[in-house]
Order: sequence, then structure tokens, then C-alpha cells
Amino acid sequence: MEPSTPKCRQAYRDRVRSNLLIALVAPLALAGSIVAEAADHDITSFGAIANDGVNDLAAIQAAISAASPGDRVIIPAGTFHVSGSILPIGHIAIVGAGRDNTVITHTGTTSADGLFRMHAAGVNNVELSDFTIDGQNSTFVQQGMVI
Repeated sequence: MEPSTPKCRQAYRDRVRSNLLIALVAPLALAGSIVAEAADHDITSFGAIANDGVNDLAAIQAAISAASPGDRVIIPAGTFHVSGSILPIGHIAIVGAGRDNTVITHTGTTSADGLFRMHAAGVNNVELSDFTIDGQNSTFVQQGMVI
């Protein structure tokens, strides 16, 4: 029940507005502090070395495995060699330094279904951008991507 004097009524309304504002803003502030920032996972932090001719598949796969939804796996400029299929997880981006700057090349000597292999069950929303896939005319790679 609202107080009877004008001064008391104004104080009551101010208190109700203040409590309402807190009730509306507090959940938004809390939600903002819970939301994690997307992270970048550079494959060189996992052992990949550009232009060395050594198989970088394990490092690339480790960077992908470390990623969470919304994260990016960064493949910097250079040529990175892989001997088999890269298996992305859902809701990540795999990003190079530009089509002419980042190359993933197949150097394996055994059959691979594709350099990137994504199965429809459980792998959604994968962004692949800014790099070139080079199968080097290998008879071991049947496709650049298998989806």
C-alpha cells in the first residue's frame, strides 16, 4: 500500500523504481560476466612450424581439440604439411592468413578420404577461411573436403 503524504509517496516510488532497476539490470550484468570471450588457438603454439616439411597434423589437431565453441584455430602464413585428414569439431573457425599466404599441403603416403573430413553427425557450423588446400596431385587424397 502506498504511503499517504506526498513526501512519503515520492520516497516510496523512488525506492520501488530503484529496486525494479536492480532487478532488471543485475541479471544482465551477471550474464555478461559469465559469457566467455572466444579464444584463438594458434597451431604454432601446439608445435606446428611453417615451411619445415615436417608433418603438422598432430599440432593442427591438438589446436582444434583445445578449441571450444566460438573459438578460432589460427593457421599463420606459411606452408603446413599434413599426412592425413584434419578432423574439425563443431562451432569453431579455422582461419589462415590469406589464400596466398597460408597453404595446407598433403604429404602423406597413405590413403586419406580428404584433407578436411567432417561428419554430419555432431559437426555443425565449422568456418574454414583464408587458406589454400593443396593435395599436390596425390593419388592418396581423394577429395579436398569430405562433408
